[in-house]
Formats: sequence, C-alpha cells, structure tokens
Amino acid sequence: MFILRQYCQTSLVDEESLVNIIKSKINNQHLYVISDDIQKKRDKHLYDMSYEVDSYVEDLWEIFEEHGNKLIIAGDAYLNSGNFIHYIEQLKELDIENKEKYHDFAVEHLKSFIKENLDWMKDGSFGDAQNILDFDVSLPDYYEECIKESDQSAVNSVEQIITMMRDIRQKHGWNNEPEVLSKVQPKDIKQYILDNPKYCKEVVRFLSSPEGKDLNVSEYTENVISVFQDLSKSQNKNHADKAKKILKYLENTNK
Repeated sequence: MFILRQYCQTSLVDEESLVNIIKSKINNQHLYVISDDIQKKRDKHLYDMSYEVDSYVEDLWEIFEEHGNKLIIAGDAYLNSGNFIHYIEQLKELDIENKEKYHDFAVEHLKSFIKENLDWMKDGSFGDAQNILDFDVSLPDYYEECIKESDQSAVNSVEQIITMMRDIRQKHGWNNEPEVLSKVQPKDIKQYILDNPKYCKEVVRFLSSPEGKDLNVSEYTENVISVFQDLSKSQNKNHADKAKKILKYLENTNK
C-alpha cells in the first residue's frame, strides 16, 4: 500500500522495494502451491482406495526432487523442517529399497538449511533445531563447523562486529556474541579504531553501556581499553589526544 500511495502522490516509486515485494509475493505463492500439492498427495494416499502406494511414493519423491531446499522453511509454515523429515521418513518406510537414497537427499538439504539459517538454529524454538540435528550423526558436527565459520567471518568483518555490539546494547542480552568478540585481536581493534570512525563511535557507546560492563564481554572490552591506552601514548598527537578524551569519558561514565 505504501508503494502505491507513494506512486499516486509523486508518480515516482522505489523500484528496488517494488521488485522485492513482488518477488516475495511470487515466492510465497510458489511455496503455497508446493505445500498444497504435498497435502493433496497425502490425502489421496490416506483416503483414495485406488491410489497405489508406489504411485504415492513416486509422486511425493518427484516433488521433493524438483523443489529440494524450498521444502524446508524456518518457521511455523507447513513446509517446515519437521514435516520435511516426516515425509522423508515416510518415503524410507514405504520404499525400503531406496531408503539410503532418501536419507542422503535429506542430509544434503538439511545441511544447506542449517548453513543458511544459523540464527534460527541457535534460537532452537520448540526443539525443531534439535530434531534436525538428530536426523543424522553427521549433522551436529556440521552445525558446529558452520558456527565456527560464521564466527570467524564475523571476527574478520568490522561491520559484523559493529552490528554485534549494537545488538547487545539494544537487546540487553546476547547469544554467542561475547565468544566471538573475545576472538577479535588487539591489533585488529587498533586498526578498526584508526580506520573506521563508525567502529570507534560504536565501541565507545558499547563500553559506556551497562551491557559493555558485563563480565561476559570483559575480555573484549579489556582489549579495547588497552588499545585506547596505547593510543593515548602515541607519537601521533591527534591519535593521543582523541584516545585520552575517550578514556576520560569512559572513566566518567563508569563512576
């Protein structure tokens, strides 16, 4: 409605927003069609006396092969991980000869789902994430590997570090952010402070917040303070003066 109102008022429209809305609606409609197709096949299998089991297996497997990852949605939609696993188990039960094929297919797509939905997995609502990890012995280790890769990527990205500090302040809590922040090396912190004013501003706000004083993030905050102390002794007068002012400000906020 906003896009339409904007066009009516100005004859102009945010093309990117409009494209995203259209794509979202098309995608949702596509998912509905897939979900509806699966449910119709299920009902036919349950209630149509002329519908052979082999036909059901063939029809269901055709849907799964065609749509792959689209069959697993992070949320309460019908196309969720629980239903995906349910139908895979049903295929394995009804077609024992191809049991391994269905299992391997599921593992492949569950791994893709895990990697693309780490935040949802960490949240662990309703035990859905654990159900995924319990499906195959390889999945817990794969999940841990994905977390480590994600954490390392965050450590190497100043923008992600800024986002983490902001999220901790605004949400008044954390998941694995303290562990990730503790891995940021002092030499990198120094470079971020010198090269990125956005980081410098956010880290000062973080250190002066109640969350920044928590013991859970103490390793990171101590490293940051140490860097500011080193900069306050710098031969570069500009660096030294600004670091001293920041340390003085932090000292006053901690009183």
